[in-house]
Amino acid sequence: MIKFVRVGKRIGDNAILDNVSLEIEGQEFVSLIGPSGAGKSTLLHLIIGADRVSSGLLYVDNYDLSNMSEKDLALLRRKIGMVFQDYKLLAAKTVYENVAFALEVCEYDENFIKARTNEVLKLVNMYNQRNSFPHQLSGGEKQKVALARALAGNPPLLIADEPTGNLDPQATEELIELFQKINKMGTTVILATHNEKIVNTVKRRVIELREGRIIRDKLASGYKD
Repeated sequence: MIKFVRVGKRIGDNAILDNVSLEIEGQEFVSLIGPSGAGKSTLLHLIIGADRVSSGLLYVDNYDLSNMSEKDLALLRRKIGMVFQDYKLLAAKTVYENVAFALEVCEYDENFIKARTNEVLKLVNMYNQRNSFPHQLSGGEKQKVALARALAGNPPLLIADEPTGNLDPQATEELIELFQKINKMGTTVILATHNEKIVNTVKRRVIELREGRIIRDKLASGYKD
């Protein structure tokens, strides 16, 4: 599904990513770890086409992102769900409206939007709060809504960039259980995190970055940041 071939990313004289090569297959669960400034967010931004490689090749779902037009990138992004640390919910919209909006902008049929929105809200256990506004929700509930929104278009790939950074331990545990459930349903998950407990609980593939290079790529085993 994803293939980096000697990818480099530079900003001025600074190498943010340096000669990165890796492959992530469909339905994998990958934890992306490393200290701040290691290049995790840059790697994720390259995958979704929010940034472009400076050198090397990058393929996502058999598309060459090195030479994709903005129009084709927009179509590819519909196949990728994204969850951020700061939720990015629309304050003036209800839980239901926040999720439905992701489908409305893609011009889906109204009946499909209603059915799919309710479906993903039930999946993340937020259906009963569908008429609430973001300010009425806890941090964990907001992140569940953000997850539902990311899943609305049924993307084969889900990317989460430090999604538990603002959550308490219980909310974190509930969210990670949802990520694992979604992965078992067939969605590829890439989770960027600093949380040692998450990595060791998930016990799946770990890719560790340091100074823009991959220094570890294997199953989780006693991760220490």
